[in-house]
Amino acid sequence: MSFVAYEIATNPEVQKTLQEEIDQVVKESNGEVTYETINRLEYLNAVINEGLRLFPPVPFLERICENTYELPPTLPGEKPFVMKKGMTVWIPVFALHRDEKYYEEPEKFRPERFLDKAYHNSLYYLPFGSGPRMCIANRFALLEVKVLLFHLLARCELKPCAKTTIPVKFSKTRLNMAPENGFWLNVRRRSDTQFTFKSTMVNDIVSN
Repeated sequence: MSFVAYEIATNPEVQKTLQEEIDQVVKESNGEVTYETINRLEYLNAVINEGLRLFPPVPFLERICENTYELPPTLPGEKPFVMKKGMTVWIPVFALHRDEKYYEEPEKFRPERFLDKAYHNSLYYLPFGSGPRMCIANRFALLEVKVLLFHLLARCELKPCAKTTIPVKFSKTRLNMAPENGFWLNVRRRSDTQFTFKSTMVNDIVSN
């Protein structure tokens, strides 16, 4: 949530497009926000997916090799590497997500890339892992982020402040993804909001 909020605040054109989508959905639903309403927001989904690409919840995945397998050499003249059964394998998620072989301009925050559904099924997109061992709560986690950002951006705008570090610098003392000096943003109420939200289950999730 925090990393995506940071990217929204530091990319005003993304924030504008996102708020336009949110305003349109609120208008069409007459202020009644439901589960179905939240999941209709394609650009919001793309923004969150791009945030997860740049800032995966964990920088690597740990797996146990079930069968001995030979990997081809990565460089000319090198020997192949044999992964033996029972060996612990670390999958570098952060490195894969920022590899230019798989993502054009990988260091840039470009939500539009995830409007292409091919990226969702990419073997190189692993924010929650993959296969039977992937995060069991990923759908609920995504819903939480969508609901929070929807209500936040429908009412407020995010801006960098004097303490905002651009670009973000990662802490060198933690294994998980965290900024060196925390998150600092300005949150201001939007002056152009004219909607009244009806009380729904989604609103109750936010208030609790």
